[in-house]
Amino acid sequence: MKQQSRQAKVQQCMEELEKGIQDVIRSGKFREYLDFLATFHRYSFNNSLLIFLQKPDATLVKGFKQWKQHGRWVKKGEKGIRILAPIQINVTKKKRDSNGNPILDEEGKPVTEKVKVQVYKTVSVFDVSQTEGKEIPKVAEEIRGTSEEGEQLYQYLKEMIPIPVYEGDTGSANGYYDLKNDKIVVSDRNDRHHQLKTLLHEYVHYLLHRKGAEYEKESLQIKEAQAESIAYVVARHFGIDTQDYSFSYVAVWSQETEIIQRIGTEVQQVASRIIDEMETARRVGPASR
Repeated sequence: MKQQSRQAKVQQCMEELEKGIQDVIRSGKFREYLDFLATFHRYSFNNSLLIFLQKPDATLVKGFKQWKQHGRWVKKGEKGIRILAPIQINVTKKKRDSNGNPILDEEGKPVTEKVKVQVYKTVSVFDVSQTEGKEIPKVAEEIRGTSEEGEQLYQYLKEMIPIPVYEGDTGSANGYYDLKNDKIVVSDRNDRHHQLKTLLHEYVHYLLHRKGAEYEKESLQIKEAQAESIAYVVARHFGIDTQDYSFSYVAVWSQETEIIQRIGTEVQQVASRIIDEMETARRVGPASR
């Protein structure tokens, strides 16, 4: 009966999440934010990994000139994030026949032709936290609130996560999972309820997206939707409401109303697993563990 009740509660959270995302996507404020996001590149898996390894707290990334077009400037002394950019170059190559043999002219010399080939060069980009200037639009507001329940849940979660968890400066991000050093950092500027939600989010990245994990190769869109949806369901189960932030966050990353249908199974499974772990930790208590 208890298991059925929990499943029903998780299912209710999933339904709230799906409807909430749909409402956000249909709002005018969201369209304004999408117009802003449309000027950002969707980076390849390799470039996303390069960005992550160099600056794991990066959220919005552009080149120096592109930021200037938005009325923002890179702060003095900031170090660029190096990524790969494709370029086309002209090269001279020998013409060959269907058998792969060089084609010769009347003098017996190889016939050549100029062709365009794609190569890569390194370029620098900068995260929004490395810039200053005109305010950027946003749809997700910080989660406010600190409570005894939220404090206990945060400490239980922190203790049960098998990698180091730190609180500190995370730039413009609310937290990040450092893939290279296998640690989680949560912003020290937010209220405890937001820190709890963030820690859940980054724990999901560790569970599902670390090197060798089941969803390591998934798109950034799916990874972020998974992490935030699971964080919402778990927090909601324990009475911490993050919908004003989570609905907008998932909507921004997915930009589609069907996202929960695509990721629903793993969201429910992983959320239930984390709920079980946290309820066990709460029953046992930190002193006994």
